Amino acid sequence: MASLDGKVALVTGGGTGIGSAIAEAFAGAGARVAVTGRRAAPLTQTVQRVTDGGGTALAVCADVADLPAMTAAAEKTLDRFGRLDIVVANAGIMPADRPVLEAGASALTRVLAAELREFGIAVNELIPGPTRTPVMGAGDEHDGEAERRWAERGEWFKEPADVARLALFVATLPSRGPTGQAFSLAGRLL
Repeated sequence: MASLDGKVALVTGGGTGIGSAIAEAFAGAGARVAVTGRRAAPLTQTVQRVTDGGGTALAVCADVADLPAMTAAAEKTLDRFGRLDIVVANAGIMPADRPVLEAGASALTRVLAAELREFGIAVNELIPGPTRTPVMGAGDEHDGEAERRWAERGEWFKEPADVARLALFVATLPSRGPTGQAFSLAGRLL
């Protein structure tokens, strides 16, 4: 099993879906985790699941669109845990102009990777593809119609835990290892 013993991770959008699953997976691998999001209740639930599993977690209400709030979240993480090793920028929205946003995220990944490599910081992108989360409109019921539509496009519907396993793999790679890369679970060609 991959180990994040002694590491500290901050996961945005950590109250539900993929972010919550990543926080739980990282904690299960030994990391202490801070989760951020706009709503306190889901963050508290994630922290409770982490602590019930024997991990350590911190919930911080912060909107990723609010730079001072995110700066404060990072400071609270550092105050509580003394370090910050991993940041998962997971908080998501479903914009109308999604292809433009995805291209921008890929370009930003490559630029940050180039700028931060000399400091031993790896920046990589995860492409989950369609995943059963509140953002995708997926509730507790299995939506066979949505899954069939995605399958027609060559995609398979992931569970948040599927994406968390990929995130855990990438997080355990050496910081001087791959950077500027896209790691994908999507059923499409990159």
